Amino acid sequence: MLFFQLALLLGYLYAHFISTRFSAATQTLLHIALLTLSLLSLPVLPSPSWKPDASANPLLRILGLLAATIGLPYLLLSATSPLLQTWHARTERGALPYRFFALSNAASMLALLSYPVAVEPYLTTHAQAWTWSIAYAAFAILCAAAAWRARGAAFATRPTFTSPFTSARPPATLQLLWLALAAVPSALLLSVTNHLSQNVAAIPFLWVLPLSIYLLTFILCFESSRWYRRALFVRFAAVALASMAYATANSLDISDLRVSLPLFALSLFVCCMVCHGELARLKPGAGYLTTFYLMTAAGGALGGLFVAFFAPAVFPALYEFPIAITACGLLIVFVFYRQNPRESLRSPLWLICAALAVGIGIYLFEETRDNLAGSRLLVRNFYGALRVSDNEKSADEEANRQLTHGTINHGHQFLAPELRRKPTTYYGAATGIGVALEELGKSGPLRGGVVGLGTGSVNSFV
Repeated sequence: MLFFQLALLLGYLYAHFISTRFSAATQTLLHIALLTLSLLSLPVLPSPSWKPDASANPLLRILGLLAATIGLPYLLLSATSPLLQTWHARTERGALPYRFFALSNAASMLALLSYPVAVEPYLTTHAQAWTWSIAYAAFAILCAAAAWRARGAAFATRPTFTSPFTSARPPATLQLLWLALAAVPSALLLSVTNHLSQNVAAIPFLWVLPLSIYLLTFILCFESSRWYRRALFVRFAAVALASMAYATANSLDISDLRVSLPLFALSLFVCCMVCHGELARLKPGAGYLTTFYLMTAAGGALGGLFVAFFAPAVFPALYEFPIAITACGLLIVFVFYRQNPRESLRSPLWLICAALAVGIGIYLFEETRDNLAGSRLLVRNFYGALRVSDNEKSADEEANRQLTHGTINHGHQFLAPELRRKPTTYYGAATGIGVALEELGKSGPLRGGVVGLGTGSVNSFV
């Protein structure tokens, strides 16, 4: 996700640069030349040498692999939508082509949903790579033909258009707001995905659900203004943010997949609808279309960098999700304050929303701190967050030291010296491997090797 967000930003930057700096003829020649050059990277079959070492952080190797194989083709794919929209707007004398953005996201969502059911089960990865490469070659030919057709369009290098939204250059404050309205839902998307896959259920392709919801909100908000009803969705957002805050801070209380999955999915939908709905309401005239898309892509990349790169390197635990939830609440409050500062300060509804946003932030901070209190060790890496903590002796169990990955118990060891070598959790004496080793041990000492998870517990039988 981080790679594709960064590549999308570069694609939008390229589209913005050539559409504002070069004439139609120069744009055409440059784009056709890059499309031709990108064909040299086909087929997109990576070399096995790109595989990361088992003990190394694979982030940079993964980014390098994707850049080397799919980098240029995806950059040009991502630049296609804003470029074609710009050409269309200029040749149609100021038409507003934002619905094409909704259509583009609808196609992305269709491909995303069809892959797990129509592609992955029936084609090998080698066949998928060749099929995609052939399809990309066909796209390159069609895109080059469209660019060649638009080469004679009569429009200036730096056009301005009249629009029902704005005809003046968007101020820097508005562009920063575009950035924020794109960054927060992006951070929420990745945080929800991490939480669901690490703390709720390790289900293959579960990441498809939050990403589909994210794309769906883009589709609805940019297809038409009738889908986003501000007064309705803002009220829903208050409930969604409070629900996610409670479920995140008390994840063990809401561990049922039938409850947690719909809760986070619906909450993500509502929050993304508000952010993307407000983003769509602030879109500029067609003359600044590529600027708008560039700031939107930059916001998405910032959200991705925060969750995928910054958080694992800086935070010892999964703090980014509470931060994203709090940021979403504060951003919504700021959007309404910006619309009418004087009225907002006198409005009971605005004051309630502001207090709720601040309260959610304080609650998440306190609960996260309490949940991590008493940890003997907190370790964070590319794959998740690990925690070692001691549990006091209770009526049901002796005092023990526990290792958790997110909210998943990965085993524990009793602290009492006489119980330290007693097998526990998944590999106890009553489990399948426990029964087998106990039976084999009756005939004499065991000799063997143990590889994989549970090596410590299994060795306790020897």
